[in-house]
Amino acid sequence: MKVLFFVENNWAFGKIHNELIKVLYPEIYCDIICYTKSYTIENFDLLKEKYDYFISTPFACKVLNTNYNIPYEKLIGIAHSDIDIHSIVKSPEDKDFFNKIKGYCVINSTLIKISISYGIERIPEILRIGTFSKNYPKNINEQVCNIGYFGSYNRSFDRGFDIKRGHLVKSVAEITNLPFVHRTDINFLASDMLYNNISLYMFSSLLEGLPTTAIEAMACGIPVLGTDVGIFSEIYKNGGGTILPFESHKFIQSAVDKINQFKQNPDLYKIACELSYEEGRRNDWSCFRGDWINYIISL
Repeated sequence: MKVLFFVENNWAFGKIHNELIKVLYPEIYCDIICYTKSYTIENFDLLKEKYDYFISTPFACKVLNTNYNIPYEKLIGIAHSDIDIHSIVKSPEDKDFFNKIKGYCVINSTLIKISISYGIERIPEILRIGTFSKNYPKNINEQVCNIGYFGSYNRSFDRGFDIKRGHLVKSVAEITNLPFVHRTDINFLASDMLYNNISLYMFSSLLEGLPTTAIEAMACGIPVLGTDVGIFSEIYKNGGGTILPFESHKFIQSAVDKINQFKQNPDLYKIACELSYEEGRRNDWSCFRGDWINYIISL
């Protein structure tokens, strides 16, 4: 079986899908084509002959169908965040699109509820995202010495208000007198090495799919402080993470309190590191590989 991922080949999305083509092989042969470029109809006519399925976000699947004549029976739509569903649902015909495509999946259980709330009758399958946990350097810090924040500092283009709120994490760093390590310009092939330079990871999003950076930090054994988004409400429970309130002032105060606990009790920090590392192993691609392969083959 052959699959073509039609995705943006950059940052977290690029990393996820470049790992997926390794995860699914040899049972499923995969390639990637970047959806930020334009292609001819002839190009996709040839691709239709080569690949059994085209996998992308629901919106990009609609582009494949509308612009490149890829039939519904070759399309598998996977929503990685709420915007992947929100961007396509504008009419009853759009909702019916989810019934027509061959496969419909999401990467966490919250997105099932969001899908239903948009009036989509079809219940999607959950296919979890993982990491190659062995590729991440293990945290060797004995205490909290800085705060890491990777990715977009803010994002408001799709909602009209900032849903990333990186300034909140920066405020926590300033209050606790810890260096704020922020990077967003590193190629995804090198991004795992960013975690060499941090001892605590934070995110402050109002909406997220995973978030990817949380499971990457945990793969290193770095404790994570973040909001109740994506799968974080599931993976923090084993002790390597802490849920912070959404409200800005409470978010900052709760984070400061937790960091001060770590500062005053280094043994508590070390325990959190070990629990985070154990959770990282539970989110390795090897734990989810079979689900992906079985689902695609079942279609």
